[in-house]
Amino acid sequence: MDEINFVAIVGDPNKCAKHGDLVLSQFYGNNLVCVDCIAESRAKMAGELQDYLKDEIEFMVLQFFNGNKEKQKKWMETKNPALGNASANDMLKAGRHEKLKMFVRYQVEENWRE
Repeated sequence: MDEINFVAIVGDPNKCAKHGDLVLSQFYGNNLVCVDCIAESRAKMAGELQDYLKDEIEFMVLQFFNGNKEKQKKWMETKNPALGNASANDMLKAGRHEKLKMFVRYQVEENWRE
């Protein structure tokens, strides 16, 4: 059963050295985990996921331009009417990775068919 507890740190083997003398903790199975550490881990994973998705989209755009990094960079920065008059970088900053990825994938497939 998940239960939130305050755990005294002094002499406690479940001490969180990162967050001071008293931490808000939560039980996950038999493990006591600091809630602040959970939040930090989620934020770090979200950042890493965004970096991965950005790299994936940039790679697809680079393929579209046959490895021309200058064209790729210019495309990523230029406002595009098909993206609601936003640049690819704007879409990434707004968290619209999936929509941008589908758009780029569609463009690559259409170009390949020609």
